[in-house]
Amino acid sequence: MLRVLLPCLAMTIAGCGTSAESESESVPTRNIWAGIDLESRGNGNTRVKVELNDGGQNGPNVRLTQNERLDVDAGGLIVTLREDEDFGDIDYEGTVPTDAGGTLFRILFFRADGTINGGSVVSIASPFDIASPVAGMSFPLGSRIPIDWTPGTRSIELEVSSRCPLVSGSRLSSTQWFPINDSGTRSFDTSNLQIAGRNDLAPGGVCDLDIALRRERRGSLDPAFRSGGFMRAIQIRRVENMSLTLP
Repeated sequence: MLRVLLPCLAMTIAGCGTSAESESESVPTRNIWAGIDLESRGNGNTRVKVELNDGGQNGPNVRLTQNERLDVDAGGLIVTLREDEDFGDIDYEGTVPTDAGGTLFRILFFRADGTINGGSVVSIASPFDIASPVAGMSFPLGSRIPIDWTPGTRSIELEVSSRCPLVSGSRLSSTQWFPINDSGTRSFDTSNLQIAGRNDLAPGGVCDLDIALRRERRGSLDPAFRSGGFMRAIQIRRVENMSLTLP
């Protein structure tokens, strides 16, 4: 069953948006696209989010009927995912009380006909801590930021976000990602930021600066989801409320 929702008041709204959804019992598993994200932020938990779409990533959301459900099994810890809807976008979320490295997370899709699709699995990366920098630190643009964290065995991604004042009086937001070796230490040159090459920055201004390190592991999606998708697990740590001073 396909339902089309039309939240439109023609007399008061200039434009009208349309969203669509399919009830899960009417959609065979082979027609479902599945996007599965797991995220751990260092509090001992892992947040699980699953989005199901009918026919592909941009297809209608799949809303589970009362006879179907999604569970996550994390080394024997089982949590049933609950529906969450924001602005017409439907997904299924839950929190598992572990972020131990190497834990195998498995998504179980229980269908009304008794089928259980349990082939979506991922092993989460090891948790870690960032020792430096710390919140409140300030760096001049063009200097190097020493970054120290608990080392791993593979690559890790560095995310740098800034929000800088412009001569016009507005502020420019920018985020960049840098794949780096997961060695536990790095000296990041702020001259590599895109903002460093701009000539419209406010002289002597102060930028807001945040960094994050992301250990991502890709899992395998149950082959029953023939419309595609992904499964990934991310250990992410952030340092916020730093500043970058402009010349």
